[in-house]
Amino acid sequence: AGLAGSTVVGGQDSEVAAAQRIVAGTQSMTLYKDSYELAMAAVEAAGKLAKGENVEVTGDYEGIPMLTVAPTTVDADNLDNILIGSGYMAEEEVYG
Repeated sequence: AGLAGSTVVGGQDSEVAAAQRIVAGTQSMTLYKDSYELAMAAVEAAGKLAKGENVEVTGDYEGIPMLTVAPTTVDADNLDNILIGSGYMAEEEVYG
């Protein structure tokens, strides 16, 4: 929309296109949710539920209990370290 530089443009999907926009300067940031951390939280919760134990919920959405995993903010300063350094994306995908 031509708003780069005049407003903060963010996202929350950490897809390749978002990383490319951050590098280009047309997007300020995106949120990265580590798949390993999400999977571990789900496995731990499923194990507790299978044993009949309570799962400590960390929030709710319209009254539905949920388990949340804190995302990491990715911007131009840490994109290489977080998205590429973790193996989530290849350098060639982001930079061409």
